[in-house]
Amino acid sequence: MEYGAKNIRWAPITAEPTGALPTYGPAVRLGELNQVADNPSFVEAKAAGDNNATARYVRKFQQATVDVTVLDILNEVASAIFGAKINETQKKDLHFNKDDKPPYGGMAFYTENLMEDDKVKYQGIFYTKAKANMQGKTYDTTGDSITLSSSKVQFVSTACNNGDWKVESALLDTEAEAEAWAEEKLPAGT
Repeated sequence: MEYGAKNIRWAPITAEPTGALPTYGPAVRLGELNQVADNPSFVEAKAAGDNNATARYVRKFQQATVDVTVLDILNEVASAIFGAKINETQKKDLHFNKDDKPPYGGMAFYTENLMEDDKVKYQGIFYTKAKANMQGKTYDTTGDSITLSSSKVQFVSTACNNGDWKVESALLDTEAEAEAWAEEKLPAGT
């Protein structure tokens, strides 16, 4: 049973070799992870045969939406995933433009899992090719109470050239192994 998700990172795709996973540039931490939810979608078709029953059925992966919630997204991270520009002469203001082009990238994190006999294991999760889509944000006044608001990003994950759209590690014994697995998939920038 999963009960925790940690250390989400994203890195731009630098090349997509045929029949292999993409190669990636330096990874950035998206923010302090709150939640990830993926929802794969498929296209399908069926045809009835002589017995007026389904004789042929085909179902193929189309894409997955991956909803990510982090506590905060820094301007440098928003620039990397959305293609927005930081204006260095205007106090590092972040400018979102109608012509922004979010790049494809990979995304990785890991989960904590409670197993039988209360043993804790870890599992790495890796989306091989995903593009960020901005989500709306609500800004609240304090009023009579404080409302904490997280930052949400929806990624569209598609299959890369080898057909993979998501990779899950085997169950790992330590958190250090899980972090190393994610780091191997998407190494941090220097």
